[in-house]
Amino acid sequence: MVNALGLGIVFDYPDVLAHPAADVLHRFADNQFAVSALFLLLAAGAGLLAPISVGLAGARRDRAGSSHWA
Repeated sequence: MVNALGLGIVFDYPDVLAHPAADVLHRFADNQFAVSALFLLLAAGAGLLAPISVGLAGARRDRAGSSHWA
């Protein structure tokens, strides 16, 4: 969440997507390190959610299966 807020402050994300490509590239070049780091952190955070969701789905399936047979 903090990463998305940082992108909004540094890069005007997601509103920047409505601007012409040349303007976006110029803005990116001005803040390349910050924007790249924040997007990397945002992607890493999203990637960490995948194993959590798989684990929760398995736990829910186990719980539903055990209550069905009890």
